[in-house]
This record gives sequence, structure tokens and C-alpha cells, in this order.
Amino acid sequence: MNPPPPLAINPVCPLSFWVDIGPVLLLSTGIPLFMVLFYFYRIHPLLERHRARKWLRLHRPTMHRLLILNYLMGSLDRKLGACRHCDAGRLQLWEHDRRLLVLRCSFCKRNYTLTHQSFPEVRFLLRYMPSLMVVMLRIRKNPDDVLGRRLLEQCRPFTTFLRRDRNKPKGKSG
Repeated sequence: MNPPPPLAINPVCPLSFWVDIGPVLLLSTGIPLFMVLFYFYRIHPLLERHRARKWLRLHRPTMHRLLILNYLMGSLDRKLGACRHCDAGRLQLWEHDRRLLVLRCSFCKRNYTLTHQSFPEVRFLLRYMPSLMVVMLRIRKNPDDVLGRRLLEQCRPFTTFLRRDRNKPKGKSG
């Protein structure tokens, strides 16, 4: 009787298969898996933060105007108070034009149109509105990355307007 060839695997003992082939399988799958995980959990977040800082540095005046918009919207919100109709809702930016600002009650959905002559804040809000459009375009491009989430946080007073604009088809502008 001839002995089995030296490289043949004994079908009776699967343990010998894992002992012989296991280290090779571990190295051939473990190293690429480690590299992929290292990239997604260490390198990719660093690159994302670097891109976010670069965008913020490039658009520093826009971000400064966004802070002014936030302040003006808060000031206008304090002046206007609650909705005159339902006395419960908060007024949020709904639409704007060159000389008009439309606010909408978040509860009863009633619109209030303010002209650039209504309050000084409206005039300044309309002046700085293009900065909000730049930020909205960036948020629309990728809302789930580090920068998109940070910009959404900065645009909290304008969330209804942003959400409404994001749902519009890309060819139309508001």
C-alpha cells in the first residue's frame, strides 16, 4: 500500500486543513481587511476634515455673513414674536425675493410677507441672502459629510427654507 502524497489533505480531519491553510487565509484576508478599516476609520475622516477646513477658509466671508444672518433672523424673530393667527407657531424663513421676505408659521402654515421697508433687519437679511445660497449649494451637494453637517448646524434658523430648497428639482431656483 502506498502512502498518500504529502500535500494531499486528509478528508477525515478538517482540523488539519485549518492548521495547514489557516495562517495563509488569515494573512490573505486579514491584511487587506485591516488596511480597508484603517482607511475608513483613520484616513478618510482626516481627509474629510481637511476638505471642510479648506472650504471654510475659502468661504470665510460667506460664513461671517451667515453668522450675521443668524443674528438678524433671531432679532427679527424676537421683534415679530409668535404667529398672530394661532399664537403658537414660530415664524421661519419660507421664501425670499430681491425686496420681499416671506416668513411662515411652523404651526398653522400661514405666510407673512415683509418688504425691505418693514424692519431694518429685513433689508439686511435680503442683502446677505446670497451667502445663504452659497451655503445651501454646498449642503445640497453633500449634506452627510462633516462639512455638510456643520453647515446644517450653522443654518438652524433656516432649516425649513433649506429643506424646502433641497426638495426642489436642481434646475429650478427659489
